[in-house]
Formats: sequence, C-alpha cells, structure tokens
Amino acid sequence: MQAKNFRTSLGTVALVLGVALLASPAFAQVAFTATSFAQNVRVEGQNETVGAIPLTSSGGGTIASGSSVIVTYGAPIAVTSGSVVATGTHSNGVFALTEGGSSLSIGFSSGTQDILSAGAGFAISQVRLNVAGSSFATPGAAINATLSGTAPSGQQITFTTSTVQVALVNSSLSVKFNGLSNAFTTCSVATGQTFTIDVTEKFPAALTSLSDEQGFTPSGNVPGSVSPTQGSSIVVAFSGVPNGMGISTSGAASTAPPSFGAPTSAFQASTANGSTLTFSFPVTNTSTAIAEKFTLTFNVGATNSAGTGLNGSAASIPVLNGTASLNATVSLGPVAATSSVISFVANTQASGTVATVGDCVTNLLFPFVTNQFGFDTSLQIANTTLDKPALGTSNAATAGSGTCVLTLYPTDLTTQTASAAGTQANASQLTTPSITSGAVYTTAMSTAFPGQSGYMFAVCRFLDAHGFSYVTNGPSSTATISQGLLALVIPSANLGTSGSRTNVIPVNLTTTVTTYESLGH
Repeated sequence: MQAKNFRTSLGTVALVLGVALLASPAFAQVAFTATSFAQNVRVEGQNETVGAIPLTSSGGGTIASGSSVIVTYGAPIAVTSGSVVATGTHSNGVFALTEGGSSLSIGFSSGTQDILSAGAGFAISQVRLNVAGSSFATPGAAINATLSGTAPSGQQITFTTSTVQVALVNSSLSVKFNGLSNAFTTCSVATGQTFTIDVTEKFPAALTSLSDEQGFTPSGNVPGSVSPTQGSSIVVAFSGVPNGMGISTSGAASTAPPSFGAPTSAFQASTANGSTLTFSFPVTNTSTAIAEKFTLTFNVGATNSAGTGLNGSAASIPVLNGTASLNATVSLGPVAATSSVISFVANTQASGTVATVGDCVTNLLFPFVTNQFGFDTSLQIANTTLDKPALGTSNAATAGSGTCVLTLYPTDLTTQTASAAGTQANASQLTTPSITSGAVYTTAMSTAFPGQSGYMFAVCRFLDAHGFSYVTNGPSSTATISQGLLALVIPSANLGTSGSRTNVIPVNLTTTVTTYESLGH
C-alpha cells in the first residue's frame, strides 16, 4: 500500500547505507543511494500499494543517453501503476517509463543525457503488486525490490545496495462469532433472533475505502496507469440455512470509523435446505492510522408468507429429518479479477456456527413388546398436536407431522430363565409413514418385527407423540389374556416447551426451557 504519512509503516526506515563516492572512476556516470519504507500489505490482495523508493545521487553525476534505471519487484505488478518524479536539480529530467511483469523501467532516450546535481535523484512510488499471486503470499513474508541500471559502453549506473524492502505481508482481520445459545426447532421457529459478529483489523488500513485507495495512488504517470474504482468490503456468507428461514442485517456499528455503506441486501430468504445467503458491506470511511474494531448485527428466523422479511411471530418450517448448522464465513472483498482495482483472491478470514436448527422430536419407550409363544402386541402411536378444539387457541400445541423410527432391541424368550435375561439379538429398525397431526398409527409386532420380543424405542419427528401397546395371547377375537401398556415419554439430553404444552426437542440441541410432556405415568 502507498507510503503516505498516514499509512502505517514498520516504524523503522529501511535505510540503505549509501556513502557518496568521494573519488569515482572517470567512466562512472552516477551512483545512487536508496531508501524505502516497507508498507503493510494484505496477503489476499491483488492490487496492493507498496512502499516508495527514493533514489538519491549523493555526489551528482551524469546519466548518459540510452541508459535506464530498472526496479524489479518480488511480486508481479498487478495493473499498470506507478509514479516516478525527478527530485532535486536536473539538467534535463526527461525520461520515459515502461512497465511489464514485475519491472518498472526509467529510460533516457538516445541523444538525451541528464546531469544531476548533488542530492538529485528520483522518487518511485504508487506501484501496486499482486501479493496473492506471488511466492510471498504468506503472513510475515517480506517483499523486496531489486535495483539495476544499464548504460552505454564506458558508462555506468551503480547502487550502494541493490535490494530494498518495500512491503511486509500480513493477514487482515480477526473475527469473533457471537452466535445463538438457543436452538431453533422446525415446528416452531422463534421470531427473529439476534446474533453478532465482531471484526478487528490486524493492522491499520487492512480495510480501505475508495477514498483511501485513491489517496494511495493519486497521480500515476506510468502510461496507462489505472485508478481505483472501489474500496474494500466485508463479505459474510451464511451456509446451511434451511428452507423457510431468512436472515436480515441492521449493518455495522462502531464507536469510531470504520463506517460502511448499505449492505448489498438487508434481507435474504432461503428457499431450499442448505442455501447460502451472502451479505456484503462496502467500506466508506476508515482511519489508516489505527487498527479498528466493529460489530455486524444480524437477525435470523422464519420468513413471512411473502418471503420478503422475517415473520412477526414463531412459525413452522419443513422437516429436516435431522439437524442443520447455520455457519458464517467472513471474507475480505471484493473477490474479483486482478484487473479490478481493488480486488482480492477468494479468502476466509474466519468461520463459525451462529445457529442450530433441529426437527421437533418425541422419544417414546415401549418397555415390553412380543410376538413369541403365541403372543402378539398391537402398537399405536398418536400425533396429538391437533388439540385446538379441546384446549383452545391460546393453549394449543403447534400442529406438525412426521415419521417415527421404531427400533427394537430383542431378547429371545426361549433362552430366558429365572437366572438369565435371555439371549440378546441385533437391534432392527422400521420407519413409519408420515403421521399427520391428529392421526394415530397402528401396527403389530407380528407385522413390524415378527417372531421377536424385547423393548422398543419410537423416535418421532414431531412433538406431543404418545404411545400405547396391547399384548394378547393370539388374535383379539379369541384371546384370553391381555395387557395394555402406555409408552413412556423419554426426555432427550435437553428438554423444551412449545406454547403452554411441554415437549421433547432434539438431542444435542440446547434450549432455555427445562420440562417435557409427561402424563404422570
């Protein structure tokens, strides 16, 4: 980046020791001393302005026509850029500038010589390098420039040192995610919940506005020099967003610069599970003297029916058949081609989880079921989320539907004795059809798990599930022995409520509530 008085430098002038030649050979034209302030540059940057290089001829001298001074940088010159100004007293001061690859050449045309007084020289500045596209794209790496000269036979351009440091490569930002501690459930996604992301510059001017960038390269005189058309931006991408959920932002807040323009969008909605929603915040004002910190604020929840914003109250979204993590990735933008000034390669400053969503789940335990020794067990699972006519709107559950996964842990009764529990066999599973709100699913052990006995879990993807089993010695029309058992509602690792009814929510999801629906059995 540009060596301006408000730009951060390494704090120590990389002064190349140069001593004026007290006695130069007769064929010597001029000997230059070079100084440079190494500038902090962004490791992701493709158009980074590096430190200026002043060349000073301590004892003066003559640059013969046909000579040239060449500056070769350790990284490619990204776009045509740079300024070369004659300093001190010159007899001519006319030169031509050419640029290509990693080199900038100051040429003195045939028939034109330049006589320099003591202390005269050239100031080379405003050169932009593709740091990310170089072999020095590692934080902590130094980028140097090599100085050389060409002259007609018998003439000479010399440098007291041929290498100066022009840049120090740095990573740009540190990020902290302040995500939601409470999980969402698909049957009742809470209204917009707020989370924040804190961003801090790792060095001054890691974030730059268009005004900053124009100030770094205000007056390039290399033919074809390109002026900046944009500053940097913060890009936040949210992945894994379930269908029916959306994210809005109120922008960035800080007690001082930086400040940001309006984001590319204030709200985005997901229309498919796993969608990625991206927000970009263009930098409009910064301090290039201090490292700054700011906070980005977002809200997440169910979208309204029009898909134009967050819903004003809790609402359901489609079942996930699992859980979803909303992950945020912060990057430095814009990510664009090197010809775009300013631009960066694809990068990730940091990533983290800001919210978690899970299906509503009820876990039921049937302590004993059998289809052995002539016995059979009838199984019923009721989806009781349809209860508004009975309990009223204010007390009703949120209607939902889903499948139940039945898992039988069998024990062979033929090997069971007074002192032995029986031989355990491998667990087996069955998934029911979707059980709609208000419906009851019915099956029998002779159908679901024939010829087996044991205990069974039913993991239902909806709240307020309840179960009943009925054991008989044969078909109900001829049975002489029967016994009915209510399934136990098993609390998950974490428990929760929906409305005024208490329910079970997914394992491994945290929530603030601490009860679940149990009818006292």
